[in-house]
Amino acid sequence: MMRRASAITLVLSVCITGLGCNPVVGRSDGEGGAPAALPERSDEVDLLLVVDNSSSMADKQTVLGKSIHRLLDTLVNPPCVGAGVVTPYQPASRNEMCPTGEHRSFAPVRSVHLGIVSSSLGALGADQCPNDPNRQNNDHAQLLIRSQSGDVSTYLDYGFLVFDPDAELSPPGETDYDEFISNAVELVQGVGQTGCGYEMPLEAAYRFLVDPNPYRQIVQTDPNNPLSPTVTDGIDTDLLAERQRFLRPDSLVGVVMLTDENDCSVKAGGQSYSVLNTAGFFKSSSVCATNPLDACCYSCGQEAPPGCADPACDGAPRYDTSSGEDSVNLRCFHEVQRYGVDALYPVARYVNAFSASRIVPTSDDLAGEGESIANPLFAHRSPSLFVMSGIVGVPWQTIAVDPSDPSQGFQSATQMMDRGTWTQILGEPAQFVDPAEPTMIESTAKRPGVNADYNGGDRSIDEFAPSDLQYACIFPLAAPIPYGPNCGTGSAPDDPLCQGTTQLAAKAYPGLRELAVLRGLGLQGIVGSICEPSASESPTQPVDPTNAGYFSAMNAMGARMANSLTPSQ
Repeated sequence: MMRRASAITLVLSVCITGLGCNPVVGRSDGEGGAPAALPERSDEVDLLLVVDNSSSMADKQTVLGKSIHRLLDTLVNPPCVGAGVVTPYQPASRNEMCPTGEHRSFAPVRSVHLGIVSSSLGALGADQCPNDPNRQNNDHAQLLIRSQSGDVSTYLDYGFLVFDPDAELSPPGETDYDEFISNAVELVQGVGQTGCGYEMPLEAAYRFLVDPNPYRQIVQTDPNNPLSPTVTDGIDTDLLAERQRFLRPDSLVGVVMLTDENDCSVKAGGQSYSVLNTAGFFKSSSVCATNPLDACCYSCGQEAPPGCADPACDGAPRYDTSSGEDSVNLRCFHEVQRYGVDALYPVARYVNAFSASRIVPTSDDLAGEGESIANPLFAHRSPSLFVMSGIVGVPWQTIAVDPSDPSQGFQSATQMMDRGTWTQILGEPAQFVDPAEPTMIESTAKRPGVNADYNGGDRSIDEFAPSDLQYACIFPLAAPIPYGPNCGTGSAPDDPLCQGTTQLAAKAYPGLRELAVLRGLGLQGIVGSICEPSASESPTQPVDPTNAGYFSAMNAMGARMANSLTPSQ
């Protein structure tokens, strides 16, 4: 994403083993050979939006569409600053000169690639989220071009938008900024909310940006046995071609992840998928419920470890879905405690994917036993040229610089560490340690100490047949929804989203895995709240609940990306 000033424009071809040559949007420096050192700064940005497309996401996608310009405005038209300047001057355009004595906070980026992938990767062989022409249950982590009115036109039909203000590319990209923004909004709102309910945004981001051999499909080894292992088959050469065109060798890569639920990235291949089957999965041994790390915690569907036989596992009991004790909505919730197995990829997989210069693709965490390879994401760029922002389920008050003044925005990565905010919302950096902030505890029961200002207060959930989790946070809708999806038959009478059958607010659940990845990325991870309060364009004006926007999240992302962009001259 970065360039030298002497770069000349062209469309170059790069060959990848097994793919042949595919055109890649970029420029040549006119010099041969590899650079002596990986660049630390860039004047090009490749921005990937990873958007949850499960039900209940339409309102959040609308907010993202309205606020994405906040980040892009900063990148293409940075403000003017200078010694003694209290309020930065915002030029009318990227070509306007700064006032005497001032300079751009960084050089305006020369071009932007913008692409979108969804959270839907199917159910990996389970009998849910089937291929359906009326739903988008599996988008394969490929770039999306759909909108609410048809497909959006993309650069050379590559699947992503290109802002090319100086027409440097051949052929030129979009030079009209307003048109670029309009198309970006269309793409965001076109993601939709008919995708698979098992959201896998972390794995989707990994597949598109890093996975050296993304599989083409998952195959059941024995179609007559619903518990038979699955295998991954083939290579998704279409995805590799999209990645090759989208990612420029030395660009600044930014990822904005939007989701209102905890990540459910189930391991591909093997039998992990079976926890997602409609039928209830095997129960766990007794100790799992209170100590999932105990050596005698195992699945009743497996042979007990030596000395650990548990009478509760006699007959390999399963959950009885007919009684509602194992809702399909909770299959990724406390898997080890309830099933005795962890079907999800470890969080370390994604921390390593987005920060390590070398990875072990055959290892679940990308760092275990096996042959390591150069991380495709960092083959030509420093890890400092990657920034990920997560707009996820966390009360905005816990990450605000000053909860009494939302206009001050969210804490930086450094502030999150220095203030102990990470420990508050995630607990100590060890598995199965509950956070100190009650609303960030995943639970079907009411949680002691919950601040109703954060999530409206915990609601009553059937303790014998729970089918949902308590909310991490809520925020008011721009307009009430009569007979809203959360306020119909069967909803709790004390649900804070509802006033009778009218839905007044939207909600999010604790985004623990996404947050754990951002924590692991250190200075490269930026946290935003999907329940961010509405904000006006001017911090001097009061918050307007009818004009929502993820402005604080976008400001934080822009501020961090500025550190990796070319300084102004």
